[in-house]
Amino acid sequence: MGLAFSERFLDVGRFVLLALALAAAIFLWGRGIRKSCKSDLIAGPAIFAATCLILLATVSSSAVFGLIGILVMVFGLASVLLGFWSPADGMLKKGDIQAIGAGMIILGACLSLIM
Repeated sequence: MGLAFSERFLDVGRFVLLALALAAAIFLWGRGIRKSCKSDLIAGPAIFAATCLILLATVSSSAVFGLIGILVMVFGLASVLLGFWSPADGMLKKGDIQAIGAGMIILGACLSLIM
């Protein structure tokens, strides 16, 4: 009984860490878009890519592609929404950010179909 509880607790901890990594990646990506800060524009997708690679390396099931696909779609949706708040004189224009987001949504949908 105690072992089952501890496994369930570890799953919740993994989910919280995954959500925090995704939130940090979206936060840095959004701050890089709003303030045209090159380091934040690089750090957001780098954290996101590292999270996806860690998931791919640690999960032994093929269901990891579905999870990564959902994460990619969420990051893409955040990119589309952040495109509306991009400054006109920023490093990335509104259409560029929204195109990146739309491409990520399509990529995430394709990854979700892999079983």
